[in-house]
Amino acid sequence: MAKPQNLPSPESESTDDSESESQQPTKNPCDNVLSACKKPIKPNAKRPADKASTSKGELFSRVFTEEDEIALVEGMIEFKKTNSNPSSKMVAFQSFVKDSLSCDVNVKQIVGKISKLKQKFVCNVGKLQNGEDPMSWKPHDYKLFELSREIWGSEVLGGMEKDKNDDHGGSKTEAEGELWWSLYPCLCASLEAEANKKFRGTISAKEYVNKVVRGLETKRAVELEGEWKNFVVMQQQVYAERTKMIRKQAEAVMNS
Repeated sequence: MAKPQNLPSPESESTDDSESESQQPTKNPCDNVLSACKKPIKPNAKRPADKASTSKGELFSRVFTEEDEIALVEGMIEFKKTNSNPSSKMVAFQSFVKDSLSCDVNVKQIVGKISKLKQKFVCNVGKLQNGEDPMSWKPHDYKLFELSREIWGSEVLGGMEKDKNDDHGGSKTEAEGELWWSLYPCLCASLEAEANKKFRGTISAKEYVNKVVRGLETKRAVELEGEWKNFVVMQQQVYAERTKMIRKQAEAVMNS
């Protein structure tokens, strides 16, 4: 009689299967990351402009970094020194400034960004007129404002009083002076008094005030205005105390 063959039990089969599976090499999930990191990265590669965005505002804010904004405005200042206006020679300006930017942009994108930077400058001028302290601004915004003054200062300052000038025949110099007086009344009053004493006949007081304030850094002008205001308050306090003393003296004379 033939002996029955020994059949493998289910438990032995599962054990063999698990052993074979354990012998197979397992993949480390970090391998994909490591292999990706080994790919060479081109140094100083510029970021391409994002073409997927449908919103112009989102596109400009995403493409241009804060460093690009500074480089763009500084480029406009340097380009104007060549007796060329970036607005009328935008293709030439793009070639002039492209190496200073961290991204590849076309002429249309540069035009749009310049327009937004000018709007921001006008907005910040309005903030100053409303009494906002530029020292509370971000360092980037303040630096951008100071650079923008060199480009759009006269144009914006003159445009703010355009309607008034058209009605009364005023000049851009008068409009600029009115803005300075609205921002720094105490400082301008002191400069005007100084001009009337020192520069009679050589330069008008208005021209002197405009020249000095225009050349001052905004932070410095604000500081001087604040110091002059404090001085005026001190003068008023001294005058009030003097008035009290005169009244007390008069009463003492009457009662003696």
